[in-house]
Amino acid sequence: MSGMQIMRDWPAVLDARMAVAYSGLARTEIQRAAREGRLAFKPLGPRGRKVVLRAQVDALLTAIFAEKAAEPVEDFDFGSS
Repeated sequence: MSGMQIMRDWPAVLDARMAVAYSGLARTEIQRAAREGRLAFKPLGPRGRKVVLRAQVDALLTAIFAEKAAEPVEDFDFGSS
């Protein structure tokens, strides 16, 4: 991974770059989730680095997969037995 080593134990809060690396989602997907209120980035520390709870990223991933699972699957059964 360029610039980001795979971490065995991820911290409880992630900045946007770490959220992308952790989730495997595209940066634009993380940004869209933040705009839609699905991820709540909050400033933390003296420099105000914006972070999100890792649990929120996990919930986003769960929701994305649930949405995909709810989409109808085309039935390829042509009635032959």
